[in-house]
Amino acid sequence: MKKLLRSILALCLVMAFVLVPAMAAQKTNLSPEMELQEDIQPRVVNTIPFSVAGDFELYTVSESNFLYAGDTVTVSGTWGDPYKIQVRLLKEDNSRALTVNLGIYQYQTFTVPETGAYVLQVACNYDVSGTLSVSWW
Repeated sequence: MKKLLRSILALCLVMAFVLVPAMAAQKTNLSPEMELQEDIQPRVVNTIPFSVAGDFELYTVSESNFLYAGDTVTVSGTWGDPYKIQVRLLKEDNSRALTVNLGIYQYQTFTVPETGAYVLQVACNYDVSGTLSVSWW
């Protein structure tokens, strides 16, 4: 009986010395992912004043924003009149545009379809001025 207990104890000790370092190594392999997650930049929120002269004139509120496919851009804003404005996320080479009509106190989240530099534009059929809050990810 003592021999059996010693064997079980020896097996437990061996398992502890084998499993604990293996689990520690496994955690070490995960740490670069965790570090990468910690290195992700927080959302940048810009408050951008704008004034549009009506007649659906496009006004560029932000230029050359480099975004990656899958990134999100959330736009909201306030302006004096209850008009809807058109907000457009346009790829600098004019190949892709995401467009939405935005009412006062509403917001819209765009998912960037492809990596590249983008321009944010607004337009309205009426004279309107206010601010846009743009959250870049």
